[in-house]
Amino acid sequence: MRYAPGPVVNDLGLGAPLIRPDGVVAWAEGPDPDPEAFRRAATRWFGAPTA
Repeated sequence: MRYAPGPVVNDLGLGAPLIRPDGVVAWAEGPDPDPEAFRRAATRWFGAPTA
């Protein structure tokens, strides 16, 4: 997984989207994303962490 911070033209009200390699949004939350919800979504789509 890659973390890609940076400015955007229009954030659509999202604080943190998780985008799959095929371009589909797998998870997204508003300005104050829940880290645990992100972990669950990332594990669902990409499997358990290996490191």
